Amino acid sequence: MKLQKITYSILTLLALGLPFLSCSNNDENPTITSTTTKLTATLSGAGEKPTSTSSTATGTFAGVVDETTRVLSYTVTYTGPLQPR
Repeated sequence: MKLQKITYSILTLLALGLPFLSCSNNDENPTITSTTTKLTATLSGAGEKPTSTSSTATGTFAGVVDETTRVLSYTVTYTGPLQPR
């Protein structure tokens, strides 16, 4: 009988205390972290596919994909001869 009262007392304390343990101080202001992926490429005529070219033009591509917002930000730099239109 005494063991049963102790068991019920412990179970009651756990049942009343668990909701307070699951709360944290940041529930009202959660931190949102952003995951990004960096992309880079070197551009040249030799790298053209399916067939390479003999162009002396070169360039670079640098980009970042924000996976949370699904936004791609990029910069392309280019040097070399321009093709006539």
